[in-house]
Amino acid sequence: MKKYNNIQKIIIFTLCIGFSIGLITSSLINISFNKTKKTSSLDNNKKIEKEEIIQETSVVEKKIEDEYVNINIKNGYTCNEIAELLYEKELIHNKEDFKIIYNLMLLDIYEAGNSLTKKGIISKGWKINTLSKIIISKKSQVIDILYKDGLIDDEYGFNIILSSINSNKKVIYGEKKIKKGSSNIEIIEILTK
Repeated sequence: MKKYNNIQKIIIFTLCIGFSIGLITSSLINISFNKTKKTSSLDNNKKIEKEEIIQETSVVEKKIEDEYVNINIKNGYTCNEIAELLYEKELIHNKEDFKIIYNLMLLDIYEAGNSLTKKGIISKGWKINTLSKIIISKKSQVIDILYKDGLIDDEYGFNIILSSINSNKKVIYGEKKIKKGSSNIEIIEILTK
């Protein structure tokens, strides 16, 4: 009977060990399966996030493209033709304002003085040239005085125009990329580069 009890104990012990090993094995398989499932789920989430980022990037790139307009300035275009083209492309809101700034920024003050002298409009054009040189050389003081006296509202814009008067800029013909909402001065800067 003792032998029989020992065999029973061995069978029960073996059964308990087998059951424990089976329980441990199934737990390990379950844990491994859940990790694979989580990893797969994370991979899917990463793929979805990447696709969303790619879509958002393409939307942002499209918006940036929409912010710019390409125009082609051909050789021989007049101020009126350029203003009309910019107006049609909705880059400027007022053709007349643009033309005034355009003419001011592209005006060669020295040639203007000489031309007016030759036509007898003024007797000594060189005085205009001398005055413009003084204004340009002391422009920060001139701008400060004019602003404080309420003669100009925009120091920055006036500074750009004063700087441009002496620069003898010319329109560079060809394809230009202009951002929507640019000021007249910024557009003219692009046209002369």
